[in-house]
Amino acid sequence: PDRPVVAIHTGDVRRQAKLEVNQPFEIPHPGTGEEPSIQFSLLSQLSSQTLPKDNSKGKGTECSILVKLPDGRSTEVKLRV
Repeated sequence: PDRPVVAIHTGDVRRQAKLEVNQPFEIPHPGTGEEPSIQFSLLSQLSSQTLPKDNSKGKGTECSILVKLPDGRSTEVKLRV
């Protein structure tokens, strides 16, 4: 996918990072549980935006994030932070 992101969950650790071609990616140690496992997810970034600082005095700030879909259409995700 374009702009791939890898998510690794092992034991109590969850880590997400931008996947770089021909660069090593260190996987956290899975811990000492009975059956240590590693969950690996390859994600595709749909959008990205820096959220504003909350200056709303407890009311939250609404953010609209434009998301372009694979078929070329666009949609919007609204978050209150």
